[in-house]
Amino acid sequence: MTTLSADRAIEYMKKFFKKLMKMPLTVILIVSCGVFVLFLIPGIGKTSDASGENLLTEPLIQIGLISLHDGENPFGFGIGETASAGGGSALSSTDTSGSETAELSSKSGSSGDEETKENGAADQSAAQGDTAADGSSDAASDGETASSAETSSSAETDASGSASTEEDQEEAELKEKEKNLTYVHADHMPQEVNDDVVGAVDYGIADTNYMSPDDETYNTDTEGVFAQNGDYYRFQDVDALYFSDALIIGNSRTEGLHGFSSLGKTAYFAAKEGISVFNIFDKTLNYYSPDGSQQSASLTDILASRQFGKIYISLGINEIGIGTSKMFYENYRKILETIREAQPDAIIFIEGMMHVSEHLSSTSGVFSNTIVVQRNTAVSTLANGHDIFYVDMNSVYCDENGNLLSDVTEDGIHPYASEYERWVDFLKTKGIIRTDADRGAVSG
Repeated sequence: MTTLSADRAIEYMKKFFKKLMKMPLTVILIVSCGVFVLFLIPGIGKTSDASGENLLTEPLIQIGLISLHDGENPFGFGIGETASAGGGSALSSTDTSGSETAELSSKSGSSGDEETKENGAADQSAAQGDTAADGSSDAASDGETASSAETSSSAETDASGSASTEEDQEEAELKEKEKNLTYVHADHMPQEVNDDVVGAVDYGIADTNYMSPDDETYNTDTEGVFAQNGDYYRFQDVDALYFSDALIIGNSRTEGLHGFSSLGKTAYFAAKEGISVFNIFDKTLNYYSPDGSQQSASLTDILASRQFGKIYISLGINEIGIGTSKMFYENYRKILETIREAQPDAIIFIEGMMHVSEHLSSTSGVFSNTIVVQRNTAVSTLANGHDIFYVDMNSVYCDENGNLLSDVTEDGIHPYASEYERWVDFLKTKGIIRTDADRGAVSG
């Protein structure tokens, strides 16, 4: 074997590089691979552990390329910590103590982000939990803390449906209300909210001493209990359970409703013959419970005894010959204010005064449907459409002239015992359901 002289070696090298220079892409490829391997060497051990590749059998370049493809850092310096602090790399799941330690740390929830994950922020909390396992730098810890706080806040906002600002909270509340198909949001009360006042033929004999001028104004409130607020609810059909948390207040007609209808076994009643808007708080009422028990109590004590879900009020026939329609309205208004103060969450139903028969209305200047209609019109203005509603049972008790049907009454004022269930059936079409609690549940 001959030995290659130095001159000949130099000559071969020159020829090799001349040929190489004619292949610039090859040169670039070789240089790039060399630089890549050079930078790969410091971290190739960790990369091999993370990717599962064997250093003894797999080329370094292949291991590095696989690591880059999997989103890992194969270089072992700088980049791994920066990515971890930003929460955007899976590298932080493996530190010098090995991937098993990182996995245990993630399962134990040491970063506290697993709680966020349970609240519905799984993707973000998983990355933060891995970041917590890597305590390699203060910068990473600070980044984890800030990111965790932001993610927790975001998750809580999504879960509750509310937002940090008052405007967003109002918008969330509005969306929640709109899930109720009976809910209406409008600038003015929609026509389908509250009953229309049932009219009647005027026989021209009504005593005007008990009436107010036709142009009398009643409720014009823009704020407070009786003001409209843009939130309205339509009536819907309900069953007997709906009245299980209801208190029904009224005069002798309401006594009949308790004694002769199915509602007497479902709802609470506070009734008494002869009561009116002028003396209701001065009288002792008969207080009936659904279980059949009865006691005497003032309306004030009854309202303080429990929280009712709904309160129905039926008054007017006993004071039809007392004062004017405006006086009737003003006292009715005070009753509602007292009830609202004692029962802040109850749905209040103003029941229109039941009409009288044609015989009475056409022969009596006092028991006149003209007066009844005017007073019903006055108190109906107190219904705000969102927690106070006007219902008028005359639509099922009267003929085409607005007179109480002759075949449902004997005295022209009170229905027959068999006709009180007609009232119950009417009320079952006038339910207001804002939440599930409104469907009927007795509160203690």
